[in-house]
Amino acid sequence: MSKKEHHQVDNLNSSVNTSRRRLTSAVLAGPVVLSSLASKKALADGMAYHCTVSGQISNTASPRTGDSVVCNTLGASPGCWRSPHVSNKGNGADGAHNWPAPYYPDMKFNDSNAFGVAPPCGTATITLYEMLNTSGQFTCKNMFARAAVASLLNAKAFRGNGNNPGDYPLTVDQVKDLYRIGMGLAPSKPFNQLFPGVNPSVAWNQSDIMAYFESLYGQTDACPAGKNL
Repeated sequence: MSKKEHHQVDNLNSSVNTSRRRLTSAVLAGPVVLSSLASKKALADGMAYHCTVSGQISNTASPRTGDSVVCNTLGASPGCWRSPHVSNKGNGADGAHNWPAPYYPDMKFNDSNAFGVAPPCGTATITLYEMLNTSGQFTCKNMFARAAVASLLNAKAFRGNGNNPGDYPLTVDQVKDLYRIGMGLAPSKPFNQLFPGVNPSVAWNQSDIMAYFESLYGQTDACPAGKNL
């Protein structure tokens, strides 16, 4: 291979690696996938656009309402949701869980109100709480499903009415469909209908979706301030 050909390959590899970089838990610096919006639709006033799926794909440099919001403050982590004082499970349980209705720690993962499909591992009796755990006492350890459960609870608890800068950018149905997409199951709507304005050619894989889920919550067991957990 000539020097020129080597240079072209190096440039291609560099471009692919850059475009596929994962989101970090601290900042949202670039798009998750190689694509652009057909039209850059802003959401309701006050929504942190750069924390939305559309905002991540468009990666627009133009300032928008809510740009000062730190995206990983919008939701609570799996560690927070499973903590004793929030789940009422384990050492330190205080008598009542603090999960948003209709969800509760012992709800089955495959419950129609939850994900409505078989869990990715373990048995059909796996609960939402068990899916949040990574300890040896539970038989199912799937980090993507774990992130999806936390995101489902975040969507129910913190979505709000869409008029506040700190509103969580996913609905319950969108979380469920993103999980299905990540697992190779048919969602209720195509990706570009789940997130209007996204180019129909956009397709996220499980790694993209998990990176996005994780970008919306902190990575510790501590519950975020101001979330009343």
